[in-house]
Amino acid sequence: MDSLTLAFALEGVRTLGLGSRGAVDLLSVSLSTTDYVGHTYGPDSREIHDQVVRLDRTLGLFLQQLFVRYGSGNVLIVLTADHGVTPFPERSRAEGHRDAQRVNVDTMIAAVNAQLDERAGGGAWVAFESGMVLLPRRAELAAQGVNVDSVMTDVAARLRAVPGVARIDRPADLAKRDTTSAVVRRWMHQVPLDAGVELVATLKPYSIWAYANVPAIAMHGQPSDIDAHVPLILWGRALRRGVYQERVATVDIAPTLARLLGLSPAEPLDGRVLTEAIAPRD
Repeated sequence: MDSLTLAFALEGVRTLGLGSRGAVDLLSVSLSTTDYVGHTYGPDSREIHDQVVRLDRTLGLFLQQLFVRYGSGNVLIVLTADHGVTPFPERSRAEGHRDAQRVNVDTMIAAVNAQLDERAGGGAWVAFESGMVLLPRRAELAAQGVNVDSVMTDVAARLRAVPGVARIDRPADLAKRDTTSAVVRRWMHQVPLDAGVELVATLKPYSIWAYANVPAIAMHGQPSDIDAHVPLILWGRALRRGVYQERVATVDIAPTLARLLGLSPAEPLDGRVLTEAIAPRD
């Protein structure tokens, strides 16, 4: 699929005449095969290794075509990913992470909903997805005379007792805590306060969420390094060669590109300019 996507992108470059209109053009390409293969077979599988080799070759051919068309000195490349992935727990245990496990809370959530249904009717009130407890009809449940905060306190206590769960937080409480904590910072970035998320559950390292009647797949979405740490590669003549160990974020891409292109953003941007990676002007 990646080869077809890149072939389509090249055809779009030719058809639209990108880079030949007297102005800088931005071409954004998303390659998703690694995501599909990684979820299905895990990050340590032969299948994902084969996929990465194929992607490397295909991406190399794509970039070569751009260099032939425009000259390598006239192309600026940014390569990154939107998330990492946690290995299958079986693999993690084999590598020494003995507490890695699949964590399923479907039965617990179903029990909470059954109790709420007896009190207020209405079926499934509480939903759970990738570590987030949601209550979309909070106001409706409260109108039935149910103390919603008390219900969420009970749900939090039940979740804390589940093997594999490290901590439970309310998003509103996280906003008051020290954002130098990676867990706090990542949940705050992932869950806006107005998103309707009542609780966020963080798993112990190398554990993953599991769901009934859903095939076992490698997962991501936790505020862990293995889920959040991704590469950020910049390449071009305006950049300083090197490997940089400081923490950066994908939101740093936009302000850095603006600086390299001599553009003034029309509004404040998240992130910072990665000045350490920009070569001094001659």
